[in-house]
Amino acid sequence: MKKGFCIVFLCCVVSVNAMEQSITGWDAQLSAKNDKLFESLVLSDLHDSKIDFVNKFVLNFCSGSGYNSNLIVQKVGKDGVVMGVDARRNMIEWAKDTYKHQTNLSFHQYSIDNFEPSKNSLKFNVATLFNSFDLLDKKLEVCKKIYNCLGPQGDFLVNVGPGQEPLDIQVSREMIQSVPLMGSLLVNFGLASVFQASYSTQQEYKNILEQAGFEIVSFVIKERRLVFQTREDFAAIKRPIAQSRPIVSTISQLTFEYAFNKFIDQFLTKLQKNEKGHLVYVFNEILIHARKPEKK
Repeated sequence: MKKGFCIVFLCCVVSVNAMEQSITGWDAQLSAKNDKLFESLVLSDLHDSKIDFVNKFVLNFCSGSGYNSNLIVQKVGKDGVVMGVDARRNMIEWAKDTYKHQTNLSFHQYSIDNFEPSKNSLKFNVATLFNSFDLLDKKLEVCKKIYNCLGPQGDFLVNVGPGQEPLDIQVSREMIQSVPLMGSLLVNFGLASVFQASYSTQQEYKNILEQAGFEIVSFVIKERRLVFQTREDFAAIKRPIAQSRPIVSTISQLTFEYAFNKFIDQFLTKLQKNEKGHLVYVFNEILIHARKPEKK
């Protein structure tokens, strides 16, 4: 397994004989709030999955501030139910307060690594996992737990990285090589691990899901094209990814800001500009739709 600083995107389950597809040309304009950009990405994935969410019971893992769970509840209708799960108490409290008027939407504090459905627990029709799969250390174990949460013919929708070394890894390597003493700084402060994360190949993603018991329905390679008006807008989308690393809580804010800003400066050299002078960030992700087969 290779290592690198990796953007986290959604992952889905795919059927074994499904044809790989490629979707290009999708644009998302960054708004004032990051949630709006992520909402656009999630809406695109929900639409492209072709899953029928109407009247379904949906379990949304790593639900964060709740915006993606709220998008899903719009699709399930008044007779459907959405349950958001996240390990962070502050996120759960925020989501509960923000969406307290949604009667068929609830949020619960659980770590996806420790989530253990009982034999008598409710079996969901759909499970979703957005922008988090590539950060998981025990991907197969998590997929098995998600499998156990679903009833027969239950769907799992997840997005993952491009199946090859992400641009973030290349940028991190170049930054360390080009900035004097950067390598020593990262090692001395324990920050080097912030720029290291495992990433899987396309075949490894398929193998993980199939070993967990899923059948692959679709495996879609999607080109994302994001437009940012300023450096600050681009940094705002990268910051929460870097801050999600546990090691960040153990270092000073000054050290983090120095390394993070050097990373952003290096990354900007890789981006193109459109006719308006705005930054254009193009990357690929994979949207996977998997399904739990009927019991034989």
